[in-house]
Amino acid sequence: MGMTYVKPIYKTNEEGRRVFEGVLALDYKFLDIAEFLSTSYEESETVIVAIVEETSPHYVIATSKGGVGSKKVLASDETQPCPDASADCKTVRMQVSELNNIVSEAFSTQLEAGFPDTELLPVTFEGSVYASQTLRFNW
Repeated sequence: MGMTYVKPIYKTNEEGRRVFEGVLALDYKFLDIAEFLSTSYEESETVIVAIVEETSPHYVIATSKGGVGSKKVLASDETQPCPDASADCKTVRMQVSELNNIVSEAFSTQLEAGFPDTELLPVTFEGSVYASQTLRFNW
């Protein structure tokens, strides 16, 4: 599972009009992004990086703890996890709230505060207090 970044390419012709020339497309696999994040932060016990879509339903792309933004579920009932490889299953995207960990708590706190770019927000999870910060990524 992955995502594709697409950028149209235009050229100005002799009459000064913009003419469509083509498309530049870049494919990213969620697994590759998770591997990059986990490799980049493998030495850190205190930092977790998560890439989550800002728009609802807030799908997870990947986390630095090796998490990818997808899960296997039964094709007949997407609320049930896939029990084994022989079952009729499919892969679906995960919402950040499904993580039920510090990442989902931090995201919820950031969402409630409107994703402030320069402010550290306190997040309490399982009796510990963490600092959370949002950095927006725009294509």
